[in-house]
Amino acid sequence: MANVKISQLPAASAVAAANEFEINEAGTSKKVTGTQISTFVRGNIVTADLSDTSVTAAELNYLSGVTSDVQTQFNSKASQEKGTFTATCDNSVTLHSTNDLCSYIKTGDLVTVTGEVRVNNNGSGGTFVINNLPYASASLSEEAEMAVGMGRISEVNVAGSGLGVNCRVLTSSLVFEQSIDNAAIQSVNASTNGYYGFTVSYRAA
Repeated sequence: MANVKISQLPAASAVAAANEFEINEAGTSKKVTGTQISTFVRGNIVTADLSDTSVTAAELNYLSGVTSDVQTQFNSKASQEKGTFTATCDNSVTLHSTNDLCSYIKTGDLVTVTGEVRVNNNGSGGTFVINNLPYASASLSEEAEMAVGMGRISEVNVAGSGLGVNCRVLTSSLVFEQSIDNAAIQSVNASTNGYYGFTVSYRAA
């Protein structure tokens, strides 16, 4: 076969695992298959690559030929963060040091926080508010950022006509509230030795 430039060859309709490609191995021309190339690439992507939050747009272009679901998983993993934080409260409320640790996971701009804390001293006896969420919430028009999660309390004084307890994200705080039958929502106050559990997801700023 006469020498032909690669640019002069007809374009393939698709790349297949059985296709052969020329390589230069230490000065010698050899061939590899699509399967061999795929195996090499997969074998050289490590967990650290997926957790690297400094991935650039140019580097992500490397995945342009990868299926969309794989790209979604890669992008989510690359921007995922998780950890713990020690809760603090408004209204001079203090917590038991053995019951003040909470956890969070952040994927993109979605944050989920969970935990259960116990009041050591109810301070001024005002509303129970955790005031140090790991990320501030977004600020949108018409309260579109509103995030309400599940609340669970024990050994806490609440209104007798209450229908349930929830927790609401307010900027960097988590406010505990109680739904009242045919009336406005009431705040849940801090009770000494009371337990306050929660799970809520919200959009970060």
